[in-house]
Amino acid sequence: MGNYFVHPLISDPDVTRLQFLVTEGRLQSGFPFLAAVVGLQGTCLAAHKLASALTRLVLPAASWGSPLALDTALAACAETLKDLPGRSALAMAICCAVPGAAGPSGGIVGSPHIPPQPAHGEAEPLGYGLVTVANPGGPGLVAYCDTLRAKQLLHDLPTGQGGQTLLSTIITRAQGIPFAMAVTDATAVTGGPGGIAVRSGQQVHYFLISASE
Repeated sequence: MGNYFVHPLISDPDVTRLQFLVTEGRLQSGFPFLAAVVGLQGTCLAAHKLASALTRLVLPAASWGSPLALDTALAACAETLKDLPGRSALAMAICCAVPGAAGPSGGIVGSPHIPPQPAHGEAEPLGYGLVTVANPGGPGLVAYCDTLRAKQLLHDLPTGQGGQTLLSTIITRAQGIPFAMAVTDATAVTGGPGGIAVRSGQQVHYFLISASE
């Protein structure tokens, strides 16, 4: 089993009672990933389970030619959370950098309890006030708001980009929303490494893929 690093739990009970935990590590194939879980309770267990599944993931080189193949493999890891209580993993996000693979790809977001589907730019409610939306080619997000506001957060943003500048644009747009988590693709993107950003109340946190060994 591969190793992964767990960032401190972020929780703002005065706003939404939501908890957010991010891990980073490497697939068994050696490629770096970031993974985040949002829940109300039991979030630490869910985050560890997701990271553990990712560290066991092997990506055959034959699959690198299809952007969908990488995202499908990441979604299969997220599905390991389906047997946990729903409140422990209301939503998740994963980004993974695979140099040389087709893209933009390597970024997924949504609920592990809903069958994965390609990004289509339409917002979907997840329950407990959360909504998810992802643009084809990225980026995507989960936010504590209505579906219209969620779509506005991603309106007219460039696709195929990573980097903190894009994440910062989304998080800045989300000012006034109690909770928002944004994710970019991390494979075959421009503008910087893929990453995840979260706004919880007045706190803002950025996590970017690290390619260093």
